[in-house]
Amino acid sequence: MSTLTKTLMMTLTLTLAGACDVEDADFGDGEVALRPGGGGFSGISLNTDFFTDGVGFHGMSVAEIDTKGNLHKGVDLYKVCLMGGEVCIFPGKDELYVKQGEIHAIKGGGMSFSGTDFANSEWYVQLDSDGDDKIDSYGVMVIQEAYIGMTATGIKYWNYMWLNDTSRAKGLITQKWEGKGGESIPVCKVDIDTGSLGSVALGNVTIDNSEFTHGDIDHRDDTLYIACHSGAVGKAPHVWNYVHHDLGDKAYETAVRVIRADYCNDGTSFTQEGQQLLTDDDKAYNSAYNPAEDTELLASWDKGIVCVNPKGLRLAKIEDVEEVCEVKYCDGSDTWWGAGLDLMTQAL
Repeated sequence: MSTLTKTLMMTLTLTLAGACDVEDADFGDGEVALRPGGGGFSGISLNTDFFTDGVGFHGMSVAEIDTKGNLHKGVDLYKVCLMGGEVCIFPGKDELYVKQGEIHAIKGGGMSFSGTDFANSEWYVQLDSDGDDKIDSYGVMVIQEAYIGMTATGIKYWNYMWLNDTSRAKGLITQKWEGKGGESIPVCKVDIDTGSLGSVALGNVTIDNSEFTHGDIDHRDDTLYIACHSGAVGKAPHVWNYVHHDLGDKAYETAVRVIRADYCNDGTSFTQEGQQLLTDDDKAYNSAYNPAEDTELLASWDKGIVCVNPKGLRLAKIEDVEEVCEVKYCDGSDTWWGAGLDLMTQAL
């Protein structure tokens, strides 16, 4: 039986989730949860990847990997081995890239790899684990599974389950693996919606996950972003039918903001896992609308969340939101088509 769960098809009622616990709301260069909103709720995590999670303190993020072999956000990928180690790809010398959510590689001699070729592939990384701009550690990540998924609207993307092989870690990072006994530990946390430990691959994007991020998704050449299903960036296709290579950077950013109830468009999440929601949009990715329910928010693919209804918020009180930003109010009966916008939600 697959370790990853099958992609969910969209139903009328969807449950939002994230893997950020209340105690995970710290911030730092390696923290992946965006700051929460007020009211004592934890927010939905942008991403949940950690290299050293589960050993008593927060680990470093490995979400963004430069596919040319350059040190980027503390991670330097220097080798990827496939076929049981018979073939190794060296970033910067060989080609490694993401196309439409699928990881590809071309060896110098012309051998090409994609899709399930990356199952059991080993990714060797050098790490700056303490943030002083010097390599101090070495680690190995393994893609245990690679399989194709499809949204309810027929858009294909790839799922990957990553593991940290602690038995092959060297250097400073080994202090963070004490007591793990050489286990292989999932890079992603469990998705509460699906039970998945998997992720999707985003190509050529960078997402700022530092303390003062605005939650922006920007273009960056030669980049693989590991987006866990248990965070909003990886949940967008896995549960919500919003696929990065179909939407593009800005519209995908809007989809993530909507999932996270980022009413201020600044990275602050005003919800938490387990909140139920209906969505409707102009591209028919989702078409759940109940005229008996109030609108929660209206959004534009180009501008993000445009207005919120104080009486229809998913979890927060409008006072929580106004402590962070000034917001434009929607009338509770507003719809995206009536307002000339692109997307709306209704909280249940």
